[in-house]
This record gives sequence, C-alpha cells and structure tokens, in this order.
Amino acid sequence: MPKRLKKLPPLHPGEILREEFGKGNEFAQKITYRTTGATPKELISAFRNSYHPCVAVTVDMIATGTDIKPVEIVFFMRAVKSRGAFLHNIMPLISAPEHGTVFGLTGQRGPTAQELKALQDSCEGEMNMMRHCRQCRADAVGLLGEDRSAEFTTDKIMEMEVNYDLDSRKAYQAKVEEERQATVAAKNAELATLAGEMSAVKILIAVATKGSGRVNEHFGHAKEFQIYELSSSGAKFVGHRRVDLYCQGGFGDEDSLETVIRAIADCTAVFVAKVGACPKAELLKAGIEPVEQYAHEFIEQSAIAYFKDYLKKVEAGEIAPVPRADAQIRQGAFVAA
Repeated sequence: MPKRLKKLPPLHPGEILREEFGKGNEFAQKITYRTTGATPKELISAFRNSYHPCVAVTVDMIATGTDIKPVEIVFFMRAVKSRGAFLHNIMPLISAPEHGTVFGLTGQRGPTAQELKALQDSCEGEMNMMRHCRQCRADAVGLLGEDRSAEFTTDKIMEMEVNYDLDSRKAYQAKVEEERQATVAAKNAELATLAGEMSAVKILIAVATKGSGRVNEHFGHAKEFQIYELSSSGAKFVGHRRVDLYCQGGFGDEDSLETVIRAIADCTAVFVAKVGACPKAELLKAGIEPVEQYAHEFIEQSAIAYFKDYLKKVEAGEIAPVPRADAQIRQGAFVAA
C-alpha cells in the first residue's frame, strides 16, 4: 500500500463502493497478494479484460496505473474530500494499441462515452467533477522519445527574460469577466422560463464552438464538440468529444464524417454556426438534428430554449424520446494545432 494511504484510517474500499453504487460483490473487488482461489495475476488480468470489476479510482496519482502491481487499491472520494480535496477527475483509459500503453498491449479496452459519463455522474455527489479534462499532460515537457527537460531547468528558467504586460493582462481579465457575467445572465433568464417544469426527460446535445460560450463554429471546422446534458434543471456541461476535421479546404472528407457521427452518436442534436447539405443529410440519417438557428448565441441560453421546444413536442406527441446509441471517445491528449 502506498505510504500516503497509510496515514488514513482503516477502510474497506469494496464495501464503500458497493454501498455508494448499489452494486454487488463483482462490481468492486480488493486484490492483494493474499487471495483465495484465483492468483493475484489472474485477478488483475480479469480486471484488465473483463467488464467486472469495473471501478478503479485513484486520487492525485496515488497509483499511476501504468505499472500495475499485484495490489489493487480502490479508494472512494468521500474520505479524500474530508481531508480537503474539492475537485475530482476521472479520465478515460488510453488503451488503443497505437499509443503503446500497457493496457492497449494487453487488450484492455477503454470506456465508451456513456460508460465514462455514468461513472462520473455516480461519483459527482461527493465532490465537484472535472468534466473539461483533455488529458493534456501539463506536467510533461517535449514528446515521447523527445525529452526536452534539460532546456527548462530551474537555472535556465531564472535566466529567461519574461515580458509581462500587467495592464494588458488586467484588461483581458476584465473582458473575460464581462463575457462571463453576460453568459450567466442570459442562462438565468432562460432558465427562469423552465421554472416548475418537472419532466424526467434528459437529452444530450453537441455544440461546435470556438469559445466565448457561444455557438460560433462551422460543423466542418470543428476539431471537438462540447457536450451538454439538457433537463428540466437546465443545461449542464458534461464533456468534450474530439473529432477528425471534416472540412478539407473546399471538400468534405467522408471518412472523417463517419468518425464525427460516431463521436456524437448519443446526442439528440448538434448546434452549429453553419453546416453543409451533405453532412446535414448524414446527421439526420443518424438521428442527430443539425441546429443552426442559434448561431453566435450563448450556448446554455440556446440549449435551454431548444429543450423547452423539445419538451413541447414531446408533450404534444410530435416526437418521442428514444434511447440513443453509445458514442466513441477519441483517445490520447488533445492537440490544438
């Protein structure tokens, strides 16, 4: 057991997890050197390749997961929160073989979009859930096989000239705060029109955006989509979905379009600033409604307005919510360029 965990009071992680998730013994298991029946190696192999047990939670890299030993620790956030933690991040496993991780090389699959969301939703009650992680490896310098840490030693950093324009920084911060307040005000105004709505209907939408909290990206230019869950409680950001670029300078890549649709297959609609006739037809064929009417408007305000109209159609019998297909997560760190 890692030394940092020895400071904590004795816990039975399996019992905590089974209690919190309402699952049976197969859901969360403790694997140690001392086992009965199967060997630790066999249990770990099952953990890697079987659906159950399916929960392994680490906090602040207590275990990296890249060098699995015959001791598996499943630790729930409740005890961690009591010691001051306020934000929790559950990242999808990078297991595609081309990434060269031990998981991919041993056949362990990564989660689907809905599997990841279900676990994040289940763990959200105890602590704030970080939904915007792009697995960027902010602690790394260089690339795999290209170690550049020698260029950024403490001595070299101290010798660097840093031009920091405080006035420009403050002006930018003021602009960001102004945009934030406008976004919140627009959302709250629209949310007030949902007051008293008690529908159990929930849907997901994908949004093409360049930022600033607005629907301001062309479908073909999107490298990722923001995903929102819409309900009578409002619009809730639940994650990013990275995609291949569809527009290739005057023509659309049909193979890329297929990957885009797989990435947002669990969404009822996709909000865009503009979308071409061909991708629009393919999206409709996949049961995803392309929505252009909110181009350049605030995302959450637009999403709530759309959901109100959606509920009206459901109540009128014009449409019926149907289970959506699961979606595919793009693995690896996000690269903006």
